[in-house]
Amino acid sequence: MSSPQTTITELLKHRSGIAWLLLAISVLAYPYAVSLSTPAVGLYHDDGIYLITAKAIASGDGYRLMNLPGEPAQTKYPPMFAFVLALVLRVTPEFPANTFWLKVVPLFFALIWLYLSYHLLRAMGLASVIAAACVFAVASSPAIIFLSTSLLSETLFAALAMGTILFLERTHKNDSFNWTSVAIAAGLAVAVVNTRMIGLSLIVAIPLWLWLCQRKKWAVWFSVLAGVLVTPWIWWVATHRGVGYYTVAPYTNWHIFSPNVAPTLYQKFQVVLGNMLMSGNSASMLWRAPDAAVPFMALLFGGVLAVGGLICIRQRSLLSCFVLTYVGIAICWVWPPYRFLAVILPVLLWIALQVLPAKILTSGARGVAFGIVLLSVPMLTESYRSAYHASQHGVFSFGMVEAEPWSDVQNVTEWVRNNTPPSCLIVANLDPLYHLYTGRKALRGFEANPFGLFYASPLATPPTGIRWQTDLVAPENQPLVVVRSPDPNFAESPHVDAEIEARIRSGQLHLVYESGKFQVFRPHLDGERISP
Repeated sequence: MSSPQTTITELLKHRSGIAWLLLAISVLAYPYAVSLSTPAVGLYHDDGIYLITAKAIASGDGYRLMNLPGEPAQTKYPPMFAFVLALVLRVTPEFPANTFWLKVVPLFFALIWLYLSYHLLRAMGLASVIAAACVFAVASSPAIIFLSTSLLSETLFAALAMGTILFLERTHKNDSFNWTSVAIAAGLAVAVVNTRMIGLSLIVAIPLWLWLCQRKKWAVWFSVLAGVLVTPWIWWVATHRGVGYYTVAPYTNWHIFSPNVAPTLYQKFQVVLGNMLMSGNSASMLWRAPDAAVPFMALLFGGVLAVGGLICIRQRSLLSCFVLTYVGIAICWVWPPYRFLAVILPVLLWIALQVLPAKILTSGARGVAFGIVLLSVPMLTESYRSAYHASQHGVFSFGMVEAEPWSDVQNVTEWVRNNTPPSCLIVANLDPLYHLYTGRKALRGFEANPFGLFYASPLATPPTGIRWQTDLVAPENQPLVVVRSPDPNFAESPHVDAEIEARIRSGQLHLVYESGKFQVFRPHLDGERISP
């Protein structure tokens, strides 16, 4: 029986925890509330795709890209997040009036992810005060605020992945593996894959971990169940032909093993080294540093992660196996890894903390927690600055580049609605956005070479090119407009802008409307097409 003194101590700790939680919520409330209330949707491209496919599901048209001519099936992004958005659309179908409620979806899953991350860090041995400080630091990042209030799948993916790992870690600790627990784990893991394809890392990590834990029977049965459950999405991809940027092609080409993107050993080395350096620089999502200090910071944090990772691997935990496979895929991917790493930031902090002596993590837990919170102040300051900018311009952006004012987007889409027929085809980088706000079919009109865009290697071909595909080209007499927008956060923008500028000089395009840095062009003659 506990003593009265023990009971009072536990009660005081409980009240102290609630007080700190309320303080954290009050500090974070402003940037999250502002970002949640901004009207911008579609400026990240992927968020527009998710919403378009969600609208197709909600209307009973299937998992299709309704913005593209021919309305092809979507095969690039798995359907889980779009399906969740579709549930909201069934209740509040009027867009953009329902923007707030749509943005609540990723925020809801962000809260679940942060809650599960806290408990997972506790399960991995961190003191409660350190686990809470790690979660607060992650929640303070403007990158996480953006992902938590944009129509993107990261927070759903992170919540499902952390929930799956926490469930299996606790099952292992309690030695309660059975048919039911393995079936639940397989279902959760496949839900992760059906949210983002990189979730396959979890499908690989779980049986590997079970095998290392001498649970070979359950490793085999998990693999069988997960393989069966993931079949519907694999079948959908195999039986439906995607189009251009929207196809499954990125999964077959955008990695160092593809001969189409990085054909030489030197180029593959460039990708791996570049991604490793950028992974080390993932600390910039939490701690802002002067430009001159960024390389040093990347090497320092990367080195800490490497050492901490080696320590974690010796633990043979599921979390270690997951991080190893997940980061391995991200490093081999021909694309900057920041967005992939954002969803495992709490785990990266756990890995980094492993370099500290165990005594410091226990007896000095409060000091470690205070240091984490103190180091997160610069990012919290950045979040407040981004929130203030968003309150003025309607777009939450962060970092050195500010997103375009939302008022310019509204002006351009309104002009298109009022001055083009419903049959008009729009060519623009943010094609889902223009379809959502004008109802016109829209396509990107170019293909990007990620290796040429991000790894600064000379190529025989430019990193982007306008490549009309026969299944997307509309009839010759269909009206067409080309929208040039600043899109400052896209590496493709200057290259696409140069290609459009060349067509202006050659007389193929002429300006018909502009708002801010947005410009709308028509072909020089009615019905004339842009030549490749």
